[in-house]
Amino acid sequence: MPMLRLIIQLASLALGHGCTDGCATMVYPLIRARIATFGMSPSAIAVMTTIVMNITCSFSQPLFALWSDRWGGRWVALMAPFLAGVGMAAAIQADTPAGMVVFLTLCGLAVAAYHPTPAAMVGDLWPSRRAFPLAVFLAGGTLGLGLGPIVVAHLLSRPDPHGGWWLLVASGPVTIALLASCGPAGHLGGHAQTLGSLGEVFRGRWGVMSLLVVISTLRALTTTGVSLGVTLLTERQETALAWTGFVLAVFLFSSGVTGLLSGLLLHPRRERGVLVLTALLSLVAVGVLPFGGPLLMVICLVVAGAALQGVNPLIVSMSQRAMPTGSRMASSLVMGWSWGIGGLAGMVVTVIHPIEWGFVAVALAMIPAAILAAMLPTDLGRTESSPHT
Repeated sequence: MPMLRLIIQLASLALGHGCTDGCATMVYPLIRARIATFGMSPSAIAVMTTIVMNITCSFSQPLFALWSDRWGGRWVALMAPFLAGVGMAAAIQADTPAGMVVFLTLCGLAVAAYHPTPAAMVGDLWPSRRAFPLAVFLAGGTLGLGLGPIVVAHLLSRPDPHGGWWLLVASGPVTIALLASCGPAGHLGGHAQTLGSLGEVFRGRWGVMSLLVVISTLRALTTTGVSLGVTLLTERQETALAWTGFVLAVFLFSSGVTGLLSGLLLHPRRERGVLVLTALLSLVAVGVLPFGGPLLMVICLVVAGAALQGVNPLIVSMSQRAMPTGSRMASSLVMGWSWGIGGLAGMVVTVIHPIEWGFVAVALAMIPAAILAAMLPTDLGRTESSPHT
């Protein structure tokens, strides 16, 4: 395949990732904006929206992965950015909690549908160095993660009663680009991948996949706890909604640079050490984040975002290497299922008072994350019956 076509496909898939992930993170400023509108307590609306988004965005990903592995799911995945934009735009316009929940469900399912197939498609672009294209793909997602809170905070601050529909200005063209560049490329995710039963796909891989899923889950717990904690902390401090959008963007953007570098520069045999080191950095940064002023918060969010999320390309790449005959399922487990469980667990920050100690609680999850990372085998391509190196 010509290099230019590969670049165009990778860029389209990364932008699609940005659109879907951006829609997912728009929910945090939306929580703040709807506290007064719906007359609900901050914790109640935070819990409601977090449950909805985690169930739809995360727990359904393995189902979409199974569908894609068995029967091919390219077209559903390529349409997902537009559907996610429609769902979030309608949720922004909703004037009741029930209406917002319905449209967030549509948005979340679209986000879930996008992740497994494009992640496998991207990995297939350069199989010998999966971490590199995955780093670009996830960097695109990070761009969306960071822009999402800023964009929605701006839209919610404007008097325009139909402002949410401006989201389609981005999601529409990106979806068209995806369909044009990746639609005809059948070998990039269009056919079934899993040749046998799930038992055959997982045979000899249960142990290493379990470790990767638990590590990803613990990191998701801390990430969600920080996102919710910052939202509630800034609401308690009565800062402007734009400030909430800014600090969340700082947290989410910071992972993009380190994520791209991790895919470009790190040799696979250094991945374990990086996972251990970044877990310990996250422990410190998240633990001290709420106990100072705005400057300390921003510095800690940069460090925490880079350490928590910057290694996502490594985790996804490791899962695909560990389970090569079911890379969509592997991707969905570390990008979906683990984020569903970790995201729900991260809600602990909403019930701990004062909220500063909630940050400490979610930071402590990084201790077992570091220990489990040290237990990972060096050669993930070997089965569990083979000796580890």
